[in-house]
Amino acid sequence: MVEIRIEIFKKGAGMYTYGMHGWGMFFGWLIPIGLLLMLVYFFNEKRGSSAKDILDRRYAKGEIDTKEYRERLKELSSLNDDNSD
Repeated sequence: MVEIRIEIFKKGAGMYTYGMHGWGMFFGWLIPIGLLLMLVYFFNEKRGSSAKDILDRRYAKGEIDTKEYRERLKELSSLNDDNSD
């Protein structure tokens, strides 16, 4: 019986044991790459930011002063009022 198994393996029937190795490696890499892309998507701070959020963030970082912040906020409010009509 041992000789029969050796003969089958020598004739190429053993390829089935290694045939999925390439696909396994392919799908094995998809999982970490997919997780990495999901992390980048969910932790991207620019995703879904409104103009007011961006303005608030710039003011908090000190990129703009209080006077400029209030002017731009007033302008945004007037733009939103115009669009709501």
